Amino acid sequence: MIKISNIQIKVSKSFSNDELLKLALKKIIKKYHLKEQEIKNPQIIKKSIDARYDVCYSLIIGFSIANEDKLIKKYPEFSKYKKDIIEIKKTFNPLNVSIIGAGPSGLFSALVLAEAGHNVFLIEQGEAVDEREISVNSFFKNGNLNPYSNIQFGEGGAGTFSDGKLNTNVNTIYNQYVLEKFVSFGASSEILVDTKPHIGTDILKKCLKNLRHYLESLNVKIYFNHKFIDYTTDLKVHLKVLNVKDNSIISLTSDKLILAIGHSAKDTYHLLNKTLLLEPKPFSMGVRIEHLQEEINTSLHKEAKDYLPAASYKLVEHLPSGRTLYSFCMCPGGEVVNASSEQGHLVVNGMSYSARSGKYANSAMLVNIEVDDYYNNSPLDGLYFQEKYEKLAYDLLDGKVPVQHYDDFCNNEKSTKLINGTSLNCQYDFGNLNECLPQYVASSLVEGIQKLEKKIKNFSNNPLLIGLESRSSSPIRIKRDDEFHSSNPLIYPIGEGAGYSGGIITSAIDGIKCALKINK
Repeated sequence: MIKISNIQIKVSKSFSNDELLKLALKKIIKKYHLKEQEIKNPQIIKKSIDARYDVCYSLIIGFSIANEDKLIKKYPEFSKYKKDIIEIKKTFNPLNVSIIGAGPSGLFSALVLAEAGHNVFLIEQGEAVDEREISVNSFFKNGNLNPYSNIQFGEGGAGTFSDGKLNTNVNTIYNQYVLEKFVSFGASSEILVDTKPHIGTDILKKCLKNLRHYLESLNVKIYFNHKFIDYTTDLKVHLKVLNVKDNSIISLTSDKLILAIGHSAKDTYHLLNKTLLLEPKPFSMGVRIEHLQEEINTSLHKEAKDYLPAASYKLVEHLPSGRTLYSFCMCPGGEVVNASSEQGHLVVNGMSYSARSGKYANSAMLVNIEVDDYYNNSPLDGLYFQEKYEKLAYDLLDGKVPVQHYDDFCNNEKSTKLINGTSLNCQYDFGNLNECLPQYVASSLVEGIQKLEKKIKNFSNNPLLIGLESRSSSPIRIKRDDEFHSSNPLIYPIGEGAGYSGGIITSAIDGIKCALKINK
């Protein structure tokens, strides 16, 4: 096949993909003097929205045609298109592999290893997704936190209660594999062509259940409500695992151990620090910012806003102080949730459903935290730094989520009323977020949000700030080599918790790469 990029279709109504493909082919046929009957198997490879001038769909179109090489030589806009395929070879030497954590990296490493024929044990301290949802809703309603199963822990990891974003700046042969797997487990085929694909937390839960059933059909043994508490190694890895329901302990012996622990497994970091090489790494801290989605749509999609899905943004502002303010995990039509995972500490996150039809848009607004900002003498110092400010956020309103309008935040004053309401469906109240943030983070938010007004009109027009957002990534990296070995060659750290990825796709890819190394 060949492909051609940057075919633009002005948004004048709501277009289906079939309609867009027909309009794109019409343009291509006219411009390059082709005949319609010559074009075989036309398809949209990628679709994005370009709102810099006229609001347009920008398309990459692929198709087969006779004399492809001649066409490529004549028109430099054309190039070869070949879909990369990942081949998973069946093993003749099955290994017993234990995986700690059922987030994206753990699930996809389990998937590849099981398809290759290995014996996989998947250990997750949280609950399966249906039971986990009950625990999360109980926490939202009554404040009853399950420390083992919550927004951070459980089937699917922290990404389950998110927007289900599947976009990444990393372009590898594994991206398409992950997307196609999600489609096979119940996601819309739209994610295969959207430049910024997303599933939504509602559909993601269905995908996770289908993925689990598939893993079980491959004889993967899944232990929900089981917490990894200790291990020893000789020629194999000997694990101790606690059943958090009845406090019984089981022992497992494996040839390999994969650590897909997630970025919030603080007690596991303490355990690993005794036996593996860990190092501190930069991370970020800030707040959630909430606008009316209609305001974002009007600013970004202009006159085409009625024909397009809810608008999203990705913003970066480099400040004179040397700090950087940036948006993260933007949730169009979404809601802000209390994402705490420990008693006495408070952290928030954002999520969206697949329709993205909510009244509000929210995003993390984060400021970089460098190692020099917190490091004393331990690779765990970043955890202690997180805990300090998460406890301040909790103590500010005795566990209620603090909210504050931007103008009041700038003036160091508590707000007294909500201007446009809020998406929060948990306990919240007015609080001064300056009191639970490092001073340089607070000042960067004040300065940076004002500067972002140049990129999105009315962005700094007194939006609601919600705190604290401190878990965008891990402050720790578990050291590993190019073969994914930690300082113990039987142990493989992967994903966000190991400090090597951020988000569903990159975490899944990290798990795939690790599994392929082990299989090789």
